[in-house]
Parts: sequence; C-alpha cells; structure tokens
Amino acid sequence: MNRIIFISLIILFSNSLFGQTQNDLNLIKAAYDGNEATVTSLLTKGANVNATDAEGYTAIIYASAYGYVEIMKKLIAKGADVSKLRNDVNPVFAAVNNNNTVALDLLIAAGADINCIDINGYTPLMFAAQEGYIESVEYLISKGAKIDAENNDGHTALSIATQNNFNDIVDFILQNNPKKAGYTKPATTPLNTADYVENSIAKDKLTKYGMKENSTPGLEYLSGGVAFFVTPFDIMSGAQAGVHEGMFKIDLIGGYVTESTYSGFSMFTNTKYNKTKELYYGAVYKRIDVYRKAKVSVGVSFGADGMLASGESQIGTTVNKILYGASIGGFYKSGLGLFRLNYTYLIPESGFYKSRISFAVGVKLYKFKNSTENFIFADKTLYML
Repeated sequence: MNRIIFISLIILFSNSLFGQTQNDLNLIKAAYDGNEATVTSLLTKGANVNATDAEGYTAIIYASAYGYVEIMKKLIAKGADVSKLRNDVNPVFAAVNNNNTVALDLLIAAGADINCIDINGYTPLMFAAQEGYIESVEYLISKGAKIDAENNDGHTALSIATQNNFNDIVDFILQNNPKKAGYTKPATTPLNTADYVENSIAKDKLTKYGMKENSTPGLEYLSGGVAFFVTPFDIMSGAQAGVHEGMFKIDLIGGYVTESTYSGFSMFTNTKYNKTKELYYGAVYKRIDVYRKAKVSVGVSFGADGMLASGESQIGTTVNKILYGASIGGFYKSGLGLFRLNYTYLIPESGFYKSRISFAVGVKLYKFKNSTENFIFADKTLYML
C-alpha cells in the first residue's frame, strides 16, 4: 500500500514539474472534442489554461483549429495565450487553417499578432493564400496584415496565390496595392512565379498591374575556381567554389578539351539560388573562330547541355528530372585569358530554370609542366528564368 502511495506521489510530482496535472490534460482533450461543459467545469476547478499536451499544443489552439467559438471565449477570458507558437502552430494559424474569420476576430480582439511568423517565415496571410481561403485573406488584409511580407524563400502572399492558381486571391491582393518591385529574392516575384508555373491568367493580371520580372542574381552568386589542362590527352580537371547567400557552391569539373571543342561535366553542385541538392551536369561545345590573329581569337560557340537534377526548385517544388538543352555564346581569348558570355535554354520544363545567361572570366596562371593551359576563373549567372 505504501509503495502505491509513493508511486502516486512521484507521478503527481512529475506532472506538476512539467506543468501538467490530470485536469490540465483533460482540459486540452475537452477543447479538442468541443465539449464546452467539461471545459467550463475544469476551468472552474483551476485547470491551467495554457498547459500543453504531448504535441506541445494548448486548449486554445485546438479550439481555434476546430472553430469552437464559445470554448475559445471561455479560454480567452481565463487568460489563454493567443499568440505564442507551439510546435510551429499558434491559435491564429489554427483558425486560418479552419478558414474561420469569427475565430480570427476573437483572437485579434484578444491581442493576437496578425503578422506572426512560423519557422519558414510564413504569416497567416501567406498560409490563407496558399490554401485558397479567400474569406480569410480578405479578413486579414482588412485588419492590417502585411501584404508584402516575404517568407524565408522570398515569396509573398501574392506569389504564393499565383503559384497555386488562386486567381481570385490574386485579384483581391492586387486591389490592395502590393509593391511592384524591390523583392529581396530574384525569381520569386509574383510575375516570375506566374511565368514559372504557366499561370497565364495571373500573368496577364500582374502585367497589367505593372509588375516586373526580376531574375538577376546578385554578387553572391559569383563563383571562382582553378582548372588545368593536362597533356597529352588535354584532359581538364579542377574545382570551383563560391558562397551563395551563406551556402557554398562546390563543383568538381572534368572533361576533354581541344582547340575548338570542349566536352565536360561537373558534379556535386549545391547552390542556394537553385536550391539544388544534387546536380550532375554535362556539356559539349563547339567553338568557331570569327577572328584570329596570333594569340587573340574572337568567335561564337554553340553546344548541347544535359543534366540529372534532383532537389527543390526556386518556387519550392520537388524536382527529379533528366534535363537537356542548347547553348549559344560568344568568346574572346588572348594570351592573358578568356571571357565567355553564354545563353542556355532548357527544352523540358526544368523546375530550376528555363533559360540562363551567364559569363565566365578566366585568367592564365603559371604554366605547369605537362599542362597546356592553366586558368583561375570566375563565373556568374546574370539572368535566370
């Protein structure tokens, strides 16, 4: 008997230590079930209104998620926390998930933050736009939700609605004056997104509104490396690395080079811009001199590109594809080095980009024994769509 009492005391002490008595847990369950009478009774008995269950959720989160408005009123009256994130959810996000503007009104009246963000930078307005909840979108904007807030990937509520083909939401947001330019992440602007997902209706609306595409990466997309060409087989090998918004881009490159032909591959690419997890890339280029004198040559190049890509695209979709395309460009080469400007077009929809303009600059280094040429080079994407 004494042993049973001792164990019971230990359990009671543990529950108290973690802020959860049986009444607290019963309160959460009653809110989950929509049992108003039990909620009222447990609150009267002193149950902790902000206690959490094993998932980290509170009674007010469950009541908001299921739209139990009368239970919400009772919980709020007892001091329920209407803003704090629990396991990346709070009552506002829960109410939006139910597309319940009455519940949202209660929460905002109780002081809930209408512009709260989750771990991915989503606001309630973005979430409503993602789910196609026009009523919640209209309500949140009427209450002062930030239209131009961007999530961690640079998307706004407008680009999210565009991506998901919720054109009624696109219409409503445009009526409330989102910005036309100045987005912090290239390729995630509303018009870029409309073009990317081939939402022609939204694209027309956005174009008439005055939106502009923005696919020009900044200097953070500059990469550099070293390559060398080894005789007698003219095999090129090297490495390239650069920093992209805090994430390293690493390429190991190799191939076969002659005076007028280049074929090669790169692998283990990881870039923040493409959000690529893996990219195995191969290309064959033919170079044609238009002008050549001594060590100077100017001309054009054309070739074929192919890649095996897997990862996450610019707009957040998963990509696992074999891609192929064509390239054309111009080059200038002298005794000091080379400059190449290149345009690449991918024939199938890539999920990463359709077309890309880039440049590469190479400067000759000391000529090592058994090598035809050595370059230190840098390359940069100028435009990507």
